Amino acid sequence: MKFSALLLTMKWLVRDTFRQGVASRITWLMMGFSAVAILVCSSVGVSGDDPGLYDPAGFVRPHDISHLPAIEKDGAAPVVSGQVSILFGAVTVPLGRDREEAIRFFQAVLANWVAGNLGILLSLIWTAGFLPTFLESSSVSVLLAKPPPRWVLLAGKYVGVLLFLLVQAIFFVCGTWLALGLRTSVWEPTYLLAIPMLLLHFTVFFSFSAFLAVWTRSTVTTVFGSILFWVICWAMNYGHHASLAYELEKSRDVQKQAQAMTVLAPSPVAGLPGSMPWWGLLLNTRPPVFEEQMSGISTLREIGYWLFPKPVDFGAISTSAVRTDSYFAELHEYQVLRNHQAFHPELAILSSLAFALVFLALAGYEFAHTDY
Repeated sequence: MKFSALLLTMKWLVRDTFRQGVASRITWLMMGFSAVAILVCSSVGVSGDDPGLYDPAGFVRPHDISHLPAIEKDGAAPVVSGQVSILFGAVTVPLGRDREEAIRFFQAVLANWVAGNLGILLSLIWTAGFLPTFLESSSVSVLLAKPPPRWVLLAGKYVGVLLFLLVQAIFFVCGTWLALGLRTSVWEPTYLLAIPMLLLHFTVFFSFSAFLAVWTRSTVTTVFGSILFWVICWAMNYGHHASLAYELEKSRDVQKQAQAMTVLAPSPVAGLPGSMPWWGLLLNTRPPVFEEQMSGISTLREIGYWLFPKPVDFGAISTSAVRTDSYFAELHEYQVLRNHQAFHPELAILSSLAFALVFLALAGYEFAHTDY
C-alpha cells in the first residue's frame, strides 16, 4: 500500500470518527461537560486581596489575631484578607492567599480531579462505543472489501478517537484557562500542560478498551471492562507504592534500632565479637519460609506494577508538571519513594506506553484473524 493511500485512509477514518461522535451526540455531551466547567470558571471572582499575602510557612486570618500573641513587624505570619466568590457571588470562601495563588489552586482542582480522574473515566465511558460500532458486520464488511490492510483500519480508528479526545481536552483546558484569565487577570501557562498529560493517560487505557472492543464487539462489555481495568490498575499502582514505602521505612527503622541497641560484651562469647547488634541478630532469626514468602510477594508486586498502566503515577506526574504540588499534599508513599530514589516517572510512562503498544498489537492480531 502506497504511503499516500495510507495517509488518505487515515484521514478518512479520522473524519469518520468525528462524524460518528456528532451522530451519537457524544461530541455535544463532552462539550456540554466542558461548557459547564467554563461557565463555573467565568463566575469566579477575587476581591479584597493584597499582593504578597501568601506565605508557604502559614497564614493568619483577621479574626484569628485576637487568639495569637503580638506579631512582630517583620511579619512571620502574614494577615490574610479577601475572598474568592463562585457562581457570581452565590458561594464565597476566605482567600487564604493572594490572587494568583488562589486561581492556581482552582486550576489544580480542575487539572487533577475534574479533568484528571473524573475526566478520564467519563472519556473511557463515552468513547467506548466508537470501536464496537465501527466493527459491526454491517459496517466493517464494506471497509474490508477495500485495499487497505486491516491493521490500517484499526490504527486509523484508534488515532481518530485520540484526536477526538485531544480536541475535547483542548476545549476544556483552554476554555477554563481563558475564563479564569479574563475574570481574574491571572494567566498561568503551566496549566496548559494538563492537555498532553490527559492525552497520555487516555492513550494508554484506550488501548485496552480497543482490545476489548475487537475481542467482544460489545459496547457494554467495553465500557464496564475499561472502567474495571482502570480501577484494578489504580489499586495495583497504589498498593505497590504503599507496600514498598512500608518496607523502606521499616528497613530504616530496623537499622536505627540495631544501631541504638548495639551491646558491648565484656569478652567474646562462643566466637562472637565483643560488639554485637543484638536487635538485628534477633530480627534475622525469622524462619526461611517467611522470607521466601515475602520475597515471592515482592516479586509479584514488582511484576504487576511494571506490566500494567499506572494511573496514580499519571496523577503525580501531572501534578508536578502543572506545578500544583504545593496545593495538594503529596501522598506519604510518594514522599518515602522520592526520599529513597525509588520513584521513576520516566520509566512509569515508558512502561505504560509499552503496555499500550502490546495491547494494540493484540487487538490488531485479533482483528486480522476474525471472520466477518
